[in-house]
Amino acid sequence: MEENIRHKIQQVNNALNQAVNFINQAKNLMKEVEAQAGIPSARNLPGVLGKFMGEYMETEAGEKIDIPANYASKSTLVYGDKLKQYEENGEKRFKQIERIRRLRVEGILAKKEGKWHAVTSDGSYRVLDVSVNHYGGVEGDPVVVLLPLDDKFVPFAAVESIPGKTPKSVVKVELPKPSLEEAPLVSQEKPKPEPKKVVAVVVENKPLRKDKGREGPKPPVRKVVLPKIEPVKKVEEKPLGEPPQTKALTEEDLR
Repeated sequence: MEENIRHKIQQVNNALNQAVNFINQAKNLMKEVEAQAGIPSARNLPGVLGKFMGEYMETEAGEKIDIPANYASKSTLVYGDKLKQYEENGEKRFKQIERIRRLRVEGILAKKEGKWHAVTSDGSYRVLDVSVNHYGGVEGDPVVVLLPLDDKFVPFAAVESIPGKTPKSVVKVELPKPSLEEAPLVSQEKPKPEPKKVVAVVVENKPLRKDKGREGPKPPVRKVVLPKIEPVKKVEEKPLGEPPQTKALTEEDLR
């Protein structure tokens, strides 16, 4: 169980590192495009320079200018980064001019006097509440923070990630594809159809009920003409008379 959690934490860290690299590449490309298009960058604009001190920017004259917590958290500003405050369209804006070298450190989230801290093997560092709330962190959660590489003894650290927690702004989550060992075996054979069940139906011999409204057309009736047979006439029976007497012929008659 612990090895599985560590493996997932490592995957999250690798994904974050790749995301940071892509962001840096995009920023470099943007600078090149702006330079080719003749768009003045914030570095060349007039403004006030200073260093990020965890919650504010300290100018070269020692003036302290508050930095919006959302901007510091979204930009992952690290203690000592160089900033510039400039004016654009009547609004004051901040721009990160130079990033110092960073050191990634793992720690545990804890609250001290109502404020969030990251407790590491090198010490305890104050972190922005906005960053912790952005990930939905709670006390005891592991946390990955960024420190200046050349100076680990600073009061503030920047939250890079909270392993196992998804930022609230992220909606789409892409799950890892299962390996061949985890993938279920799928048979290529077509499933055989189940035999149909034979249901015996008992039909009662009942006379069909005529429905007057549903009778169809009657078939035509063919007339068969039979030959006329005359009645047999009755023959009256007559009594036979006496047979005629035969007269003997004489010689006289023969002459």
